[in-house]
Amino acid sequence: MNNLVYFFKRFQRRTLLVAIAVLLLVVYAGRWVDDVHDARRIELENRLNRLDQSRLVTAKAEIYEKRLQNLLALKEQVDHYFFSGEDDNKLSSAMQLKIQALVVKAGLQAESIRPVMQKTEGQDREEGRQVLGEVLIKTRLAGTMGQFMNFLAELYRSEEFFEIESISFSPYQNTGLKIFIELKGYYVLPGSVGGSGEAES
Repeated sequence: MNNLVYFFKRFQRRTLLVAIAVLLLVVYAGRWVDDVHDARRIELENRLNRLDQSRLVTAKAEIYEKRLQNLLALKEQVDHYFFSGEDDNKLSSAMQLKIQALVVKAGLQAESIRPVMQKTEGQDREEGRQVLGEVLIKTRLAGTMGQFMNFLAELYRSEEFFEIESISFSPYQNTGLKIFIELKGYYVLPGSVGGSGEAES
């Protein structure tokens, strides 16, 4: 009888230990499942965040690309009004010839057309940036007011942009005028260093 009671108690202890072990195993397995679930959730959130960032970067890149295209188109339109070339002295001479052609076309007499180079940003040249230069063109013309108006009309129709700095008149041969006009022309030059100076006709 004592042996039976002892066996029964021993069996109860084993069952209890097994139950405890099974319970601990279930708790551990539950924690493991939760950890795996959390890890997958975090990974999924990170992927979604990266996807959102990628979409945002792509959207910004498209916006910047459109802006760049618009700026390049605008630059191309603006550059059309400037003289361009590799040497500023040659560009100065080109402006002088352009003004002289407009003067002749308007019927005026050119007594003097003198381009004077303006200073450009040397640092921009050294750093390889495009340089926008200026040339002041001092002219002394002779003719009638009608011819001068024709000259202004030709100047306005010119493909290149000229800015009138100053104009003055004085009588000449009863019906004529001496016309003193200062024009400013603009040119685009690459970033390489070039010469500068003054050219006279």
